[in-house]
Amino acid sequence: MDDQLVDDQDDGRSDPAAPAGPPTIDTPAVRTARQLLDDHLRARPVAAGALVPGSVIGLSGPPGAGKTHLARLLAAQTNEFGPGESGIPARAVHLNVAGMDADQLHAAFVGALPRSEVVACVRGYHADLVSGAITDEQVAARTNEFLRTPDQTATERDAHLTELGLSPAVLLERLSTILVEVVGDSDYAAALVLLLRDGLDTAAWAWLRGEPPAGVLRERGITAPAPGGLDALGVFARLYGRQGARLVLLLDDVDQLDFDPGHDRQVRALRRALEQLRVAGTLVYLTGSAEALDELEIGPYRRTGTRIELTGFDGAAAARFLRARSGSGTLSPFSADAVERIVDLTDGNPRMLGDFTDRLRREAAQTGREVTEDRVLDDARSWFAVADRSRVVATIRRVLENHLWDFRVDHVASIDDGGRLDFWIPVAGPEQAGVGILIADAVVDPADVQRLVATSETLDRHSVRAQVQVVVTGAASAVHAARIQQAFGRAPLSFASETFDDDLAAAVKTMLHAFDDADDADPIAGLRDWIDRIDRQQTRTLDLVDRVAAGVDSLRGQQPPPGWTGEARRPSARGADDPLPQPVRTVFARAVDDIVALGSPEGTGRGLFLADDRGQEVLAGLRRIGRVDHLAMRALGTVSMVLAVVQEFRSAVREWARTVDREWALVPASPGRRELDRLCARYEEAVDVLPLLELHNLPRPARRGGSGRIRPARVEIDAANRQIRDLGRAVREAAERSPIT
Repeated sequence: MDDQLVDDQDDGRSDPAAPAGPPTIDTPAVRTARQLLDDHLRARPVAAGALVPGSVIGLSGPPGAGKTHLARLLAAQTNEFGPGESGIPARAVHLNVAGMDADQLHAAFVGALPRSEVVACVRGYHADLVSGAITDEQVAARTNEFLRTPDQTATERDAHLTELGLSPAVLLERLSTILVEVVGDSDYAAALVLLLRDGLDTAAWAWLRGEPPAGVLRERGITAPAPGGLDALGVFARLYGRQGARLVLLLDDVDQLDFDPGHDRQVRALRRALEQLRVAGTLVYLTGSAEALDELEIGPYRRTGTRIELTGFDGAAAARFLRARSGSGTLSPFSADAVERIVDLTDGNPRMLGDFTDRLRREAAQTGREVTEDRVLDDARSWFAVADRSRVVATIRRVLENHLWDFRVDHVASIDDGGRLDFWIPVAGPEQAGVGILIADAVVDPADVQRLVATSETLDRHSVRAQVQVVVTGAASAVHAARIQQAFGRAPLSFASETFDDDLAAAVKTMLHAFDDADDADPIAGLRDWIDRIDRQQTRTLDLVDRVAAGVDSLRGQQPPPGWTGEARRPSARGADDPLPQPVRTVFARAVDDIVALGSPEGTGRGLFLADDRGQEVLAGLRRIGRVDHLAMRALGTVSMVLAVVQEFRSAVREWARTVDREWALVPASPGRRELDRLCARYEEAVDVLPLLELHNLPRPARRGGSGRIRPARVEIDAANRQIRDLGRAVREAAERSPIT
């Protein structure tokens, strides 16, 4: 496994005894990237006037593989190289382009170029032009050197040219013509020439940086802003390249460029800009995902460029990394077995390895004990946990529902131990068959693997035709993941992955297609499934339409609260039995209504004994709830808990309103205001410990004619979650709008 370096990010967890910044581990990938840069910086043109060839190099790898750190290393190497034969120092421009559009990228690029170097390039073209017009070689050489001198003013240069019998104005016109050929734009050429004129150089530089043209520029024909976009990157690349100056452009996170509208067109424009930079002699490094570099056609079997893949540390490289990071040059406090296990758990990812070992190092400093393999396994279970099980279940449920797959939760495929699957998507056929999803908290030792493998063996023993995907929410040892892949036929999915939703959906589709391709596949089953999914989609759509219609009807029938008149909207007199101000009562009433609307055990069997079809629908709803699983019951219990807390909160605020000194109730820092703040803070603390994610498991009765099990829309649940969490703030604001008098 190729080893790399760690991303240069300080998250406050670094070892105080370690040296500042991440160490650089000299690896094949690092050596390749640095060698390509050194070759470019030292290259000579193949012929007089020819350009040093440029190139486009892609640095790909997972997050934390060290792409940004390597780019910074290459930028430092470039800027330390010094001036070449042109006399202009080699320049690296390192930009993080995440979130940038084409114009922002151009502006950042130009803004990173030192004005003195751009002017030096223009002086070089001017000096070459003048020396070419002088027949005496010695005079021509002295003049070329003089005109390249940075501290010469325009007046001094003009006087020197006049002494030689040359016209400064004519030479500047010829320089403008040459620069048009170099940069390919007459406005840019005119502005670059003006950089050599005292009094005009500041306005010209501001225009090149993207500012509107000043009056002195308009008088000289530059009436529009500088053309931006990706194509304009080539202007400065050609300016540097034709002068023999070395320009290195390093763009971080190209896969996160803001290319949403007109994506394909802008990707083509970026490809074209990269080709222009390469032809102009610029060396370009791009960091990003392998998919993004493929799209830009960079790498093996692509149009241009080189691909360098940054992977994880192997054991030897990890040991070198830890020794360099320790500050003492030793592996202490880690044992050799511990290092191997850390590499296994982190897949050698430098950032993950660095963060995890920092934690282990701090614990070892507190206990004075060596970090052993057992210690690593114990810490891994908590350190790599990215979510609790309820969140994972809710996310998987959302993915399956969004794709309209009919699924079961906590499905028992066999009565033996190990025959339970967290999710099950049945597949039509003569035998019990389906797609299963099995959730594992962590896979860090053989016992974890054996529990999962036992499920596979149980399904096989009971002739259950199942395609199973394992989802791991915490640490996953690469060695044990290979065993899982061997047992289930596919690698486990990590819930920590940024693309988990898409990866899970793709895995489920693949598993379902495996049944379609089977020799005994039912040719009509796919059609039936398609019809069922359309039916479920129609049911969901009708449910949404009904909710929208109900909301519209509610708005149409809404009347101003009693006592609110005109623009002043004064609160009405409160009833003697409720001291709460009207706006506060309204906030609580809406919260209670919305919570009850989600579902409540008290109303679960309402209408069950009606003689008409409505009673049958309630019975069918109960049957569905019982068939779902215990998660639905837990969700209904969560609703009851939330409702009880909200009602208790309302009672506490009501008591506060009854007993508070009304004249000073809401004055800042007054006892009354402090008490209200205390009540709201206590409510917020209570809400934080409630399992609100369980609400995603709420059952919803299917409407008449529907065949699918429909649950409340995610938007609806999320809105209810926000309202529950924000109730304390809403009560404060409502109280402030309604002074108690």
